[in-house]
Amino acid sequence: MSEANDSQASSVSGASNIQSSSIPEVKSSTQKLSEKIHDAVAKCQKKDQHNKMKLLSEFTVEDLESAMKSQTIDGHDQASVSEYDDDYLKELLNFIQILGKLTAIIVTTKEKNDDHLGTGFLQRIQIKNNSDGSQTAVLTFTTAYHVFSVKETIKDEEKYKLARDWKSLNVRARLYYDKLSDICDEKKCLRLQNFRLLETDKEIDVDNDWCAIECEVKDMELLRRVNDLKRNLQTYQEMQNILFEMSKRTEYQKINLVVIVGHPHGQPKMVSIGRHYVTSHAIAKEVRSGQRWCRYYYDAPTCHASSGSPVFIFGQPITGFGYWFGHSHNHKKKVSKNDDVWKEVNETNDNLKYLSQSTIGVEHIDK
Repeated sequence: MSEANDSQASSVSGASNIQSSSIPEVKSSTQKLSEKIHDAVAKCQKKDQHNKMKLLSEFTVEDLESAMKSQTIDGHDQASVSEYDDDYLKELLNFIQILGKLTAIIVTTKEKNDDHLGTGFLQRIQIKNNSDGSQTAVLTFTTAYHVFSVKETIKDEEKYKLARDWKSLNVRARLYYDKLSDICDEKKCLRLQNFRLLETDKEIDVDNDWCAIECEVKDMELLRRVNDLKRNLQTYQEMQNILFEMSKRTEYQKINLVVIVGHPHGQPKMVSIGRHYVTSHAIAKEVRSGQRWCRYYYDAPTCHASSGSPVFIFGQPITGFGYWFGHSHNHKKKVSKNDDVWKEVNETNDNLKYLSQSTIGVEHIDK
């Protein structure tokens, strides 16, 4: 996991010192969370990666341009691209901010005071009209299987463990967690609970570690906020298509860019930038004409609780927006230096310090 840099640390520290005697319970809860985060960050084994993450709420066009210029294009220094089109940078930053609005921290409790943290992405929203004239919103999140404290490598006999144990888990999600005090602010931070396990993407020969969960929202006030989320999701889909079309333009074809938005160590929303690597392990399965199961490998820094974060690859084929075929890629885990994938990537980048992989996602490809 990665350690917070100075600006992150000051943000966490500053957020923990809420000056409000009228809500001491909020102050206490925020301080408790701050201490827990600092403790996790201090124990993290990826401290050298922490300065490559930044609070999304503080992420600027300048940060984006700087991060992109530090990446590699086809083995060459991306700084050779002297400047980027302002429209491209602004479009990309807007997209990252929208991506953040659809990203949630997931908290799973198995036993008292035993919270397991992860990240999820709001993939789909359905509005149902009820017979009494009211409405119900169904929110579907994609994430990684082990976010719920289940082993990452699933043996065949354990394949259905999550489904079997689901009722014993207390799963909650929080949207709009952008600064530390948000987690205690119900007006800012949208709280969701009573999730059901919708689908797990497990096959005997493919360990892809992806799943989807969903909850229902019936409260009128929450439904109004869901309408905002629905607009954000529509904007996300439209902007993803715009960026995909931009990636085909000559001046952008060599850009190698990975963006991950998540909640490492339970921190407020963080963004990390990296590059992806084409490997012989990327394609897991051809599922039907024009579709394939594949995963990505990248060096964007991540930490504990980044699992389940949405992974955006500039120029990747457009994914669908269902929860099964066409679901997005979510961050899974780091790749061991002893893994064959690491060795393969290291042949093209002998300065490789960190490598991660996504869950398997389904892409629609041109024939």
